[in-house]
Amino acid sequence: QRTVRDNFEEIEGARVHIVSDASVHVRGRKTAGAWRIFHTPDKVRQVSMKLEHQSQAHSYRSENETFYYALEDANRILKHPHHITQRMDCKAGLDSIEAEIYAPKQTMATDMDVIAPYKKLREEVQHTVVTKWVMGHADEKKRIDQKRSRRWSGRMYTAMKLPKRR
Repeated sequence: QRTVRDNFEEIEGARVHIVSDASVHVRGRKTAGAWRIFHTPDKVRQVSMKLEHQSQAHSYRSENETFYYALEDANRILKHPHHITQRMDCKAGLDSIEAEIYAPKQTMATDMDVIAPYKKLREEVQHTVVTKWVMGHADEKKRIDQKRSRRWSGRMYTAMKLPKRR
């Protein structure tokens, strides 16, 4: 885990926003996730992390894994209870996280080793966590009017751009 930028200052009782994204480069067998935690756009914690590439897993596995690590990081740095809105651009991944587990056989589903720990973490944290989908770059081609989602999408992709190493 590499902290890219951290001038985040906790504001007790304020809403916390988390946006995360993952990128998979199959040729190089590299996967990386990044997230941004903030109350206001100018006071931000931005982190990137290498992830293990799973060639047989669903394409959204790395998105869910990054989602988990982002919430874990937020829980570690936040000292007071907050309302957290956590966003990702992978609708299928978010749907799998939000789906109820009502039968034992569901625990054997693909990527449940990532989804179940996220659900457990969300239940155990002192924060109220709401998950939301944000339109990603691949969704721009679709003819849907999601002004609010587009605004968050712009913030998300600006947030994920890592500074060039010197």
